[in-house]
Amino acid sequence: MAESRNELALMKAVGALDWQLRAVTIGQAMLYGSLGTAIGVPLGVLLTRLLVSFYTQIIQVTQLVTTISVTALGLSVVVGVGLPMVIALLLARFRHRIDLRLIINPFPYVVVPTVPRASALGNRVLWRYIVRGLGRRREGTIVIMGAITLIVGSFIGIRGFFVGMEESYVSQQNLLNYDLQVEFHEPMPQEVVDEINVMDGVAYVEPAVDVYGQDVRAANSAKTLEVEVVGIPPDSQVTTFNYFAGGGFSMGESSPSEALVSTRVARELGLSLGDEIEISNPSRTVKAKVMGIIVHGNNMGAVLYIPLPLAQTLTGNEGLISRVLVKVHSNMRPQVVQALREQYGGLAALYTYEYWLETGLKQLALMNLFISVVLALMLLVVIIGLVDAMAMRALERHNEIGVLRALGGTRWQITVILLGEQILVGLISGLLAMGVGYGLALLLNEWVSRSYFYLPFIFPLWLIVVSIPLSVMTGLIGGSIPLGSALRVMPERLLHRHAA
Repeated sequence: MAESRNELALMKAVGALDWQLRAVTIGQAMLYGSLGTAIGVPLGVLLTRLLVSFYTQIIQVTQLVTTISVTALGLSVVVGVGLPMVIALLLARFRHRIDLRLIINPFPYVVVPTVPRASALGNRVLWRYIVRGLGRRREGTIVIMGAITLIVGSFIGIRGFFVGMEESYVSQQNLLNYDLQVEFHEPMPQEVVDEINVMDGVAYVEPAVDVYGQDVRAANSAKTLEVEVVGIPPDSQVTTFNYFAGGGFSMGESSPSEALVSTRVARELGLSLGDEIEISNPSRTVKAKVMGIIVHGNNMGAVLYIPLPLAQTLTGNEGLISRVLVKVHSNMRPQVVQALREQYGGLAALYTYEYWLETGLKQLALMNLFISVVLALMLLVVIIGLVDAMAMRALERHNEIGVLRALGGTRWQITVILLGEQILVGLISGLLAMGVGYGLALLLNEWVSRSYFYLPFIFPLWLIVVSIPLSVMTGLIGGSIPLGSALRVMPERLLHRHAA
């Protein structure tokens, strides 16, 4: 709009009506939106496939199907074509102010009240001029500050949330009271528990059964959910979950028909303590009562725990187990690990506490990196928008800059004015981003704590401090690129052009 104001002013001077100017503006916006959508949609599909490929490595699955829905494509086209048109309509106030005098008068009225009266720009005058410049273009300034605030705030908020996740994961791993996990490739008889239990250095051993892909539903509802079922002894010594509402297995006669469900299972099926559930597969169905609801970091998925005999009945493998959890004396761990590998190396996979801790932290780091890449792409879009906004400002201010140069302003002082505005915008945005980031991390923490598992809120000070330099750097990058065009303005050429 700023680039075409002279053209629009001439059209208005020769008799063009407002609706005709509006039609020209909207037509250009439709053209920009159509071209941008034609380029953006294929790039979006490509980026989606790349991000899905990256995320597949994070969650460690062999296949993840990428589906681009027709609804998403349609929405992309509507936003891509419609958003420029909406922006063009919102600029109606600017269009009505277009007048031929903007072309004839080389120094518009907005320049006169703000140009310093001194022949040279002192520090105090320079500072006041920078502040006035922001106030004079407050609409664009607000948009730029809002974009920087949201992106930088989102970055530090997400990072702060993952700091809490990492700390929580480490602390919860430290609460586990078993040291080794032996996962058999094929179901094994429970006699292996006695074999491992007599090894030197072993404190106790507990069997477990893992059953994947089972359907569970509430007894009074037809809705089903696919879950992972874990069978453990009713009198288990191993703490596989640390926080739950209700209680554990009662260890009475009814114990084989009891279950502990994860928060996700309880939420999606609407389960409460005491509700009856049915767990089924194509060949068998068992019933159980909900005795507890787990709210633990390792149980945020669709998982439920049932007594070992009930899990063996569900699989039809009575007396068989799929893994054992081993507690060892601390000074005997290397010997126990070596003995287990020698006896069951070809039959099972052995996992240590350190392995699970390192794997979990690595997955959290990859998820954090994944989200950071997405935010970095959004930050790049903001920088491109800043470059465009600063280029428009430089174009609008050619006359203004020419006046400043004629009054004795040096190239360095012009640079200070233009970049000073961006630094000021970055400082304000950084302060706002502190609040946005802290609030976002707090909201995510509350949502996870209520919906999945308890998560301590940890927001390190360095994240708050980094918001200001990151915001200032974003503003400076966006403002430095079009700076050369503004510095090439020569007052004598400007005056000669208008005199001619």
